Amino acid sequence: MIRANLNKILQLLIILFGCLFFSSSSLSALESDSEIFYHFDIIPITDHNVHVVSEELIFDFRHYDFKVSQPSCIINANYKMLNSDATKTIKVGFPFISSFDRVTQNQNHISIKANNEDIAYELAYGVRYSELDITNLNLINPYSYIYHEDLKFPDDLKGFIYKLNFDSGDYNIRVSYNNQKQDKIVFHTYQELTSQTPAVFYLDAKNVLNEYEFFINRDVNLILSQGEYTKEEISFNDYVEYIYQKDNRNYIPKDLYYRYFYHFLESDAIFTNRYLFQKEYNEERLMMYLFDLNMRGNNNINDVIISYEAYPSYAKTSYNYKYLPLTDSWNSFGEMKVKIFLNLEAPYLRDANLSLSKIDDLHYEAQYLLTDSYITFSIASEPLTKISDLEIKIGLIILGAEIIVIFGAILAFTGAKKRKKMKRI
Repeated sequence: MIRANLNKILQLLIILFGCLFFSSSSLSALESDSEIFYHFDIIPITDHNVHVVSEELIFDFRHYDFKVSQPSCIINANYKMLNSDATKTIKVGFPFISSFDRVTQNQNHISIKANNEDIAYELAYGVRYSELDITNLNLINPYSYIYHEDLKFPDDLKGFIYKLNFDSGDYNIRVSYNNQKQDKIVFHTYQELTSQTPAVFYLDAKNVLNEYEFFINRDVNLILSQGEYTKEEISFNDYVEYIYQKDNRNYIPKDLYYRYFYHFLESDAIFTNRYLFQKEYNEERLMMYLFDLNMRGNNNINDVIISYEAYPSYAKTSYNYKYLPLTDSWNSFGEMKVKIFLNLEAPYLRDANLSLSKIDDLHYEAQYLLTDSYITFSIASEPLTKISDLEIKIGLIILGAEIIVIFGAILAFTGAKKRKKMKRI
């Protein structure tokens, strides 16, 4: 009996050991997997017949005070370009993943120069990061994912603004109506909602100060527990304009309000809040600086320098950066040198996929081999102490072997003791 139980225990331990062994690598992968902010090289928009002779890409952390907030770096991309045609002007784009909020904060850190002259640029934007399959993105033409005109709705799409009037008091007003699956309701203050059939929601009369309004995409009859209401037909376009003016957020592009309303109408959600229209301002998305380059011709070299501030993503003990050179976008692309200057507050370089040479304690350099892969690396304030996958597996093998030996000895001892007892009998 004892031997049978020990056998079962041993089998369970072996199964557990096997699960730990095979899951160790996947667990490590989960720990290291994190959202990365993407930065890309410049791309030609109107004329690809330009040769990039060389690029020097510099990640400079030396300026930043790491004690203030997460570490940003100044990225300097220095290009030498050759134009074999006559002198010409080409449109160029610089794509990256960011938000309007972040770009607005860093607008004084953007600089574009061509042949020692400052270049004017405009900011374009496109799809949300959440809608962009970055692993399968056609990075040869990210310009196709940029919005080229403001969004507008057909004029015949209309809804209604309902305005409720009631006596204030410390109680809730019950609002009900016969709902349908395609209903879309925009509340103008934050509310606790319950959806039933017919639809029911409650308004705090004390907090909304005797008057409340909301939008529904169709004409309905409301039943109020007290008070009365009026309604006004309004087109989708006019409604977005109404909300935009009401919020008075002139620093937010109006088109973002249209984008949010469009996403809401296309979603399965029934309710949203007017304040969420501002959410698009903070949404990570594909963005692009567009500018014109006057290229000196007849095989003359043109110097183009783009300098900007980039922020990382954070994964437990390190800050991660990811950059993709879009070398196939040009007629040809020559050599590329990468330089990384670290900060005393975060002097450790981790997980780099480049063969970096250490120039000094805070300075690394590498030649980038022109492939479709990203340049990736992490920086940290502490040296890497994480146990590798191989070390984990070796440790588990030793542990498993020790368990098997111990239980084998227990089984042998138990068997010997049982045989000795049987001899006495």
